[in-house]
Amino acid sequence: RELEAQASWLEAGLSLTTRKKEAAEAWRRGRAELLAWAKQHFASARATSAAASERAAELQASRERARELRRRLDLLRPGREQLAEAAGEKLAAERQADRERREELERKEAEARGRKRAAVAKFNDERRERLKAEQRACAARAVAEEAARLRRLAETRNRVDYRSSKRGERLAALEQLRWEAQVREASRLEAIARIAASVPYAEAIAALRADPLKPTAASEAWNDSFDPQAHRRDPNAIVQGFTDAKLFSNKGFKLGVALRNAGVHHSAAAQTAVRVTCPSAPAPFA
Repeated sequence: RELEAQASWLEAGLSLTTRKKEAAEAWRRGRAELLAWAKQHFASARATSAAASERAAELQASRERARELRRRLDLLRPGREQLAEAAGEKLAAERQADRERREELERKEAEARGRKRAAVAKFNDERRERLKAEQRACAARAVAEEAARLRRLAETRNRVDYRSSKRGERLAALEQLRWEAQVREASRLEAIARIAASVPYAEAIAALRADPLKPTAASEAWNDSFDPQAHRRDPNAIVQGFTDAKLFSNKGFKLGVALRNAGVHHSAAAQTAVRVTCPSAPAPFA
């Protein structure tokens, strides 16, 4: 039992010692934290005090500067008033000069507008007189043109009557020539019939029929109108009639085209020119 009591006493002492150590450690930690907090707050208080001192010094310096500036302004106020008065007088003089220049410019502009109005009025008067003169001239020209038109109408009527009479005479002459040509053609056909009946093979010629399967030689007219170059370009093309080169190589055709373009191809003079320039061969049996 004594040993148990001794052991319990030792355990109690050990636990008391442990609690004391823990309490001492807690006190030291609290003391360290308190010292750190105090140092931090003391430092912030010192910084705040220094900032307040600096602000107070700056405020005092700004007050000193303000007093110095007010003192200098008091010293400069008379000169500034003189400068302001001189500036006011200068500004008034400039405004007066501007007003005078503006009035002079307005006066010149008014004079220019007056001159322009006078020039425009003069131009309008001259234009009205010119228009009246042109109207009188147009009326005179119209009267003269109407008189000339009436004269031309009378002359044209006379020419038309003359041409109508001449045309009637030409038509009668043409009718006579046509009748004479018909008589000559009938005589020619009759002579041809007599000649044809006189040959031994007249009946065979009369009974002759064309044979499309029988090859025949090309005629001279075909050789004249055939174009080898056009045939080489297009072998299937067939030229009907004469080519342009063949037609325009005939001076009678060229003369007829020129007379037609001139609008005189129906006149007797054109017919005479064609007959003289390009005489035709006489009919063999006429």
